Amino acid sequence: FCSCSLISKPPNFDNGKNKQMKVHADRGVSCSCLFPLMVTWRYQRLDKYRMVPPFNFSIMNRKKILCLVTIMMVAFTNFCFSSCEKDDESDVSDPVGTIELDMRKKGLGETHINMGNWSFYINKSDNFQREGSVLFSDVGSVKGLSSINTIPNSGWATEIAVRPGHGYVIKDEYQNNYMRLYVIKYIVGANSGGVIGAAVKYQNPWK
Repeated sequence: FCSCSLISKPPNFDNGKNKQMKVHADRGVSCSCLFPLMVTWRYQRLDKYRMVPPFNFSIMNRKKILCLVTIMMVAFTNFCFSSCEKDDESDVSDPVGTIELDMRKKGLGETHINMGNWSFYINKSDNFQREGSVLFSDVGSVKGLSSINTIPNSGWATEIAVRPGHGYVIKDEYQNNYMRLYVIKYIVGANSGGVIGAAVKYQNPWK
């Protein structure tokens, strides 16, 4: 790699001009010999003190960034859905003529709701129990009284479980009168800790 290796015997420089040429020749030989060494040293320095870019997107960093972005997207999506659900719940308002009542069950100062000539109450088994020709139908979980919009074609019973968050359609099977009712929550006794009734909303008459 060194050009000086091509010169087996240096030329004979006699006069001053030749001496000047000798100096330049010596310099040329020195430079041609040192050039490969300088290049090798330069690359070694660059390799030892390699510059690190401001954003080092290695494979590991890419995985971490992808995981972080995914978590943020999932959290944002859940936040949007929960906000929409809260907005939907807040939009449900009670219809005109809504009555809110705490119904005590039988044996604990039972409360009756009248429907025409008949009535119903909550029995000791925490079920709506009829008196007369009243029938009940559970329409399932609803957001409020206004969410009960249709009259069921089936599922009518003379006794039915009281379930918080559920809506009910109640009718007089002979007079064709209808009522809608929504169970807000159970009422729990302060001392016993057991269910003593239920808080309800209802609209009567309806339809």
